[in-house]
Amino acid sequence: MNSEGWSEPSPFSEPGFFGALKPREKPPRPTTPTLTALGKGKLRVSWAIPTSCPPVEATQVQLTDVGTGNKWLVDESGALVTSGRTTFAATRTEGFGEYSMASDGVANIDAKDMPLPATEY
Repeated sequence: MNSEGWSEPSPFSEPGFFGALKPREKPPRPTTPTLTALGKGKLRVSWAIPTSCPPVEATQVQLTDVGTGNKWLVDESGALVTSGRTTFAATRTEGFGEYSMASDGVANIDAKDMPLPATEY
């Protein structure tokens, strides 16, 4: 602006960035998780979070009792829940990636007669 008024706006500039421009995409399929029986209703679940752009913000863990077919999600406290939102899951514009392959089964003999196994991280 000057004493004559405002000029027409300039055209928009190209977006700026540092380094090579990375495409935004869904995360790749994670590797297969590992289950370890710890006895007395406890399992340890280990998995690797895949690298992606933008970075993975959260993951979700589901346990399946192969004997009954019952499925549970693990909530933030480590408790097993049958449905509902867990804080492990987050969606982005790019969406969720593919599920990992199922882990090998684990027999937790000491957990017999327990209603729901506890989880350990």
